[in-house]
Amino acid sequence: MSNDLRLKRLYQSRTVSNSGVVPVINCVIENCGKKPVPAFALNLFLDADNEGRIDSLEQIARLSSTTPVSPMDSVVLSFTWQSPPAGESHIIADIEYAQDERLVNNRATIAVCLSYPVRSLVINEIMYDPLAGQNEWVEFYNRGTEPVDVRNWTLCDRPTMSGSINTAILTPQSRLVPPSGMLVVAADSAIMKLFPYLADPMTDAQILILNKPSGFGLAGEGDDVVLRDITGFTIDSVSYSAVWHRPDVTDTKGRSLEKINPELDGNTRSNWTTCVVGVGGTPGRPNSIVTSHQTTTSMIAFSPNPFSPDGDGFEDFCIIQYKMPFTSGFVHIRIFDRKGRIVRVLANAQLSGGSGEIVWDGRDEDKQRVRIGPYIVLIQATDTQGGEPATAKGVVVVATKL
Repeated sequence: MSNDLRLKRLYQSRTVSNSGVVPVINCVIENCGKKPVPAFALNLFLDADNEGRIDSLEQIARLSSTTPVSPMDSVVLSFTWQSPPAGESHIIADIEYAQDERLVNNRATIAVCLSYPVRSLVINEIMYDPLAGQNEWVEFYNRGTEPVDVRNWTLCDRPTMSGSINTAILTPQSRLVPPSGMLVVAADSAIMKLFPYLADPMTDAQILILNKPSGFGLAGEGDDVVLRDITGFTIDSVSYSAVWHRPDVTDTKGRSLEKINPELDGNTRSNWTTCVVGVGGTPGRPNSIVTSHQTTTSMIAFSPNPFSPDGDGFEDFCIIQYKMPFTSGFVHIRIFDRKGRIVRVLANAQLSGGSGEIVWDGRDEDKQRVRIGPYIVLIQATDTQGGEPATAKGVVVVATKL
């Protein structure tokens, strides 16, 4: 043939831009004809619906080659994608050359995979020690502002001494978790018997049944729960322990560990406790003990205040927020009773950024529930750069229902 351009190869590389590390799509075009090609264009499309068809509304770039391409020679056109979506995207490249006599080799597709942000999905509830006839499950929460597609994401536990890891693929199909949405990943369908609302098509809860009757292999005394996206990047992980359960719950079998606040650190023991509902868990629903925090401009603030650590699932925990007059420091947080006696040490020279949060469960150093009444919270912070130390204190009230 006299005129024949061929899309020989697509490959991906990466470069650093103002927005961070971004992908570069490289397209190798070969002149298979007998005549030189003076100029041509290459159009790139984001195949958002994965139908494999070109849609002019999905065009993301148009690349031009004005350098003549001799017969049997090749040229590389590259596109730096400045604002790609996270996850897997399919890009269709299509040669535009009016004199081309063979169009069947003018098109090719490449999959571009980018990691999601850290903690775009967070581990929010863990059932690692289920009742007889039940199996393990883990709940995830989308704390971001964009949907998250968990296709080909993996869930795994801590490696054994021999190096083996229990790994499960969540789903080979696209599954979007919307902002503020929850996804329950269950080892098998037994969860439906205990929580029948998960089977209701009208519920907001999303569930994936992995058909693993042997479970995820989560250890009863403690283990890791690790969530990785399609690129293998760790999105969230929790190293839980059985001692994270409430000390006044003598039998924790069949009761999940719930995160007190999904916005706070998942590897802080004080941010986890035992589910208080009778059925033992709240998969796909707000946690029974969830506590929110409110934005503050003060150096120290409490939410809620008063709070009532009576185990009923309502305002059982107090979130202590603090701000320091420097970018990083070592924080000491102590709680005193009205007579000035130390009741609890929440942080002892803990390295922190310029602001942070910590949870108080209303218990003393012996894990006993404190008496109702006012308590003084004292925060002392030392600048890591040697600046002047900062001190703040406030009063939080431990109450009970009337």
